[in-house]
Amino acid sequence: MDENKRFELAEFLKELRDEKKDLEARVKGLNAEIDGIQAELVADLIEHESTGFNHKGFNYSLVIKEYPAAEPERKDDLYAAMRERGHEDLFTINSQTLSATIKEWKEGNGGEIPAWLEGLIKIAEKSTIQIRKGRAVGNRGQFDG
Repeated sequence: MDENKRFELAEFLKELRDEKKDLEARVKGLNAEIDGIQAELVADLIEHESTGFNHKGFNYSLVIKEYPAAEPERKDDLYAAMRERGHEDLFTINSQTLSATIKEWKEGNGGEIPAWLEGLIKIAEKSTIQIRKGRAVGNRGQFDG
């Protein structure tokens, strides 16, 4: 490769990286704005005891996701309790699988985590708004609940 071509590629690479950096900063700002608007909608739906609404052909639904994690100071106790019940396989799986397993256990236990997990895990919740293209309905813009 001749020197001119090398310099052209180097300049183009720098331009692309600079553009990427600018776009990442813009995405960071947009994410902050999305979080703020979403928090307002979540608060409004909770205040009106609603699970969602339809507007301009889209369904907006309140979704609460749970993120279980071991209590840091009791991790060894949690692992021992899991091993005793044959769940040592959960130590090497991703957090989504663990989350689904905890959700399943809660559903089989009246919505509560099993007593043997009390104090061993903590569950953080995050409320979000899910947006899906909806069917045509007559109550556009109206609260469902």
